[in-house]
This record gives sequence, structure tokens and C-alpha cells, in this order.
Amino acid sequence: MVPVAGNLFLHFLPKGLVLFIAGTTARWAEGRIPESGLMMLLVIIGWYSVVILNNTSVLVSLCGEASPHPLCPVFVE
Repeated sequence: MVPVAGNLFLHFLPKGLVLFIAGTTARWAEGRIPESGLMMLLVIIGWYSVVILNNTSVLVSLCGEASPHPLCPVFVE
């Protein structure tokens, strides 16, 4: 992952492709079944919200431990 994360283009390329595919699929589905594209996007947003909440809870728990961590602004002894 270091070569991908280090290169800005390679880092954003998969995210852009997924965004394009999701948007295109939502527009296509909306034309076939009314409001289905909106429902699909709401499910995707809901799923990413769960992922963000999980990642945030992991980071908060890491900051609560008694070990130095680079993401924790205050070291608790």
C-alpha cells in the first residue's frame, strides 16, 4: 500500500472509479424504478457512516490506553 498511498493519483483513482460507478448505477436504476437510485445511495452513505463510527471508536480507544500512540494528542500515564 505504500506505493499507492504515496502517489496522489493512484490514491484517488480507485475512489473516483467507485464514485463514478455508483453514480452511474444510481442514475440508471432511477430511470428504471423511481426512487431506487436514491435508496441505493442512502444505503451506501449509511454503510460508510457505520465504517466511520467504527474507525473513530477504535481511535478513541487507542488514545485511552496507557501507551504512547502517534494519533493520540495527549499521553496519559
